[in-house]
Amino acid sequence: MDNYIKNIKKLSNRVRNGVNKPIIDFEIERKKLNAELKKRNKEGVIKVGVKAPNFTLKDIENNDFTLHSAKYEYMILDFWGSWCLPCIKEFPKMKEYYKKYGTRLEFIGIACKDREDRWKQSVKKHDVNWTQLFNNPKDKNSDISFLYPITMYPTKIIINKEKKIVGVFEGESEAFYKKLDDLMKN
Repeated sequence: MDNYIKNIKKLSNRVRNGVNKPIIDFEIERKKLNAELKKRNKEGVIKVGVKAPNFTLKDIENNDFTLHSAKYEYMILDFWGSWCLPCIKEFPKMKEYYKKYGTRLEFIGIACKDREDRWKQSVKKHDVNWTQLFNNPKDKNSDISFLYPITMYPTKIIINKEKKIVGVFEGESEAFYKKLDDLMKN
């Protein structure tokens, strides 16, 4: 980040404040946010054994969903986006597991960094019929992907009925499905 800012300062005022100013400002903010996310990850905000932070988001039918009010044996927070090919690629296997264990768990899709119209189209196109939420932050304090410092998509977080985290899986992961199979044996 420091090198990026130093290099920006080397640009002339005409270049720095010209037509590229919105791009430069966006990149500076993005790099700051990524640095904050990395710091939060190091602090262990989200790790096995910790109580999952509560949040309320709107579902696809514009109803409120509050995590700590949900009454499932297990919940899987699936941070994804319609723009994320690995996220979409995982839907068939998730559907298989949802069908297999749907009476004991609930997948909760959380669309991040997305447009609402694209998110709704993607849910419909891929026939994703579990709980779907839209993360539409006005700032980082209302951004669920910041609350849960998500740095990779998809990321899946398994939460038990006590709202404690029992697993965190980044990217496409067979380990996630193995963990579900192990949890469902008990």
